[in-house]
Amino acid sequence: MSNISATMNAIRQLARSRLFAVLMLSVACAIMVIAITLTSRVVTITDGDATKTILTMKNDTQEILNEVGITIGDDDIVKAENFSPKHLNISITRAFDVTVKCDGKTTPLRMTYGTVESALELAGVKLNPTDEVSHPLHQRLTDDLHICVDRITYRTTTKTEKIPYKVESKHTPLIKKGYTRVSVKGQNGVKTYTYKEKLVNGQVVETTLISETVTKEPVNELRLIGSGKVEVLSTLKPSKDIILDSKGFPVNYKKVLKGKATAYTGVGQPTSTGVKTRVGYVAVDPKVIPYGSELYIISPDGKVVYGYAIAADTGGAMLSGRILVDVFFNTEEECRAFGVRNMLVYILD
Repeated sequence: MSNISATMNAIRQLARSRLFAVLMLSVACAIMVIAITLTSRVVTITDGDATKTILTMKNDTQEILNEVGITIGDDDIVKAENFSPKHLNISITRAFDVTVKCDGKTTPLRMTYGTVESALELAGVKLNPTDEVSHPLHQRLTDDLHICVDRITYRTTTKTEKIPYKVESKHTPLIKKGYTRVSVKGQNGVKTYTYKEKLVNGQVVETTLISETVTKEPVNELRLIGSGKVEVLSTLKPSKDIILDSKGFPVNYKKVLKGKATAYTGVGQPTSTGVKTRVGYVAVDPKVIPYGSELYIISPDGKVVYGYAIAADTGGAMLSGRILVDVFFNTEEECRAFGVRNMLVYILD
């Protein structure tokens, strides 16, 4: 009986010692929880679109991030704000890649915020008024955004093109048949085209014709061809019909003079009588042939016929008596072809 009683006492003593231990452990745990609660704080971490909340006793931001295994890049931005003594908010703005291409150079950037305009400024790009940017300047930056700047310039250029001259031929009895002389030498004209060119990064992408102007008129070439025919050179119309014989010489006239004849030109110039020069007006010595006299001029052999003419001008050679008459032509070549030759000057009735 004594043995049983001793055993029961031992059991009671053991139970009391285990209960005491459990009790003491519970007390220790409670004390620890209270201590942790009093010394720790709530931390909310926002990393892009992800958010997590932890309870930590650490105070250093980097240590807190290390504790949860969050790595921060060199260009990332970390911002810590205390909402209360027991609540800390950590926000992480991750840097992203942006490239700026301009003037043949590509500049990589690591950005965390901003607009296209701020990226261009960071890349050292200065825009000109005519430049074109691939994205609006106010557009917010996003990851892997490629910004391209095209330099737009304009310039004016000109190009010339020749205008070919034409060749005109005129048959004349002043030159022997089968011969040709150039009365007026042909000259090509010039037409100028003005263009406006649009250049993108120095390359022409668009050309617009602004104007085209004839900057030099062509001069048509005049060739005198010997006709071998008897032709009347004067273009004047007589006041009345002139009766000619079978050989082409006037029948009715006051008198006929024979002498040297030359030729001159100068279209539109005033004569001694005030009228302007034209084919058919001739220069004389008014003491020999009065101004206004109606004339008919022909070579003695009848092969060169100046025809009907009016005495309207004079000159030194006529006044000196060396030349009887100076007939008018429109071109120097006709004058040279006429040269100096003997002519008959009929003073008509």
